[in-house]
Amino acid sequence: MSKSLPSEYRAKVLNESWTNFSVLRHGRFDGLLVTSKNSGTHWLKYMLAVALAETHGIPHPQYFSENAVRPYIGWPKDDETFPELPRLAFSHTIPHHLAEWGWARSLASLPPYVLAVRHPMAILASHHAKWEYDIKVDWLTYLKGDPGGSKYRCDLYWLARFWNRWGDIRARQCRCHQCSARGRYEGRHGAEDRSGCGAQCAAEPQDTAYGTLHRRSTGYLHRSYPDAVPA
Repeated sequence: MSKSLPSEYRAKVLNESWTNFSVLRHGRFDGLLVTSKNSGTHWLKYMLAVALAETHGIPHPQYFSENAVRPYIGWPKDDETFPELPRLAFSHTIPHHLAEWGWARSLASLPPYVLAVRHPMAILASHHAKWEYDIKVDWLTYLKGDPGGSKYRCDLYWLARFWNRWGDIRARQCRCHQCSARGRYEGRHGAEDRSGCGAQCAAEPQDTAYGTLHRRSTGYLHRSYPDAVPA
């Protein structure tokens, strides 16, 4: 991590990356939707809940509300409501390093993750408008953020910590998938496996999504969109 970043920010990153064990709850689910705060999570969950209800022939959510969709896709601490549905949950978590190590993912039975990304300026504008009564600072002051993470529920520094952690996991998974694929190809054709990653990469779960988060030198992320994937 760049030493040019504020020391409070670097301390917060280390603390969240090594002490947040909430991912250990994820092993009992079939999949998790991971979203940043103020990223349209309620809409995504409602649409997913309706799609699940249609597919499995169960009642739709009665209302467009947090509690109405929780039986379909809730918090990781929630109990199962509909046994016929795949067990899905959502989270805003900044994950422990366990989530990026193949052996730890297998040991904890971590599920596939889908990461939803929204433009950071839209997130910040939405968050400030929603929580202005609580934040009690003007827009330009809020944009400066709090490196230590104690003033705001979500700000520029929280987004950097959230996206960089999931970006690290995505990058690690991509590298391992490439090595695993190359090893399988060479194995089929009798060539030497020169992937350099061995069994750890081959054991990585095949659960990454299309779209890549890239770290800039400033420590923040932008998103690149790959070519369309053939049907």
